[in-house]
Amino acid sequence: MEIVAKATGSGKLKLHLRGIDVRDPADKSKRIPYWIDYTKFLVNEQVIFDTLIPAWHDKPYQYEMEVKAGDEIKIEMEWFPHRSDI
Repeated sequence: MEIVAKATGSGKLKLHLRGIDVRDPADKSKRIPYWIDYTKFLVNEQVIFDTLIPAWHDKPYQYEMEVKAGDEIKIEMEWFPHRSDI
């Protein structure tokens, strides 16, 4: 996945890599962990990580960076659904 964005103001850009929000059919207030394995994460071609990082909705991988108004930010990531057999 690749996303390119432009900062409209100066400040902190906060990214949260999560899994999807899956709810318990019997109790919609409870989430069921749906893990995603992030395998590569780059920001402006800088490698943030290139090893397997698992995350789900309530336990995201969090990344922050300072941006200035007008900065172009290129975010690249690779991921796949978590598999316990690898």
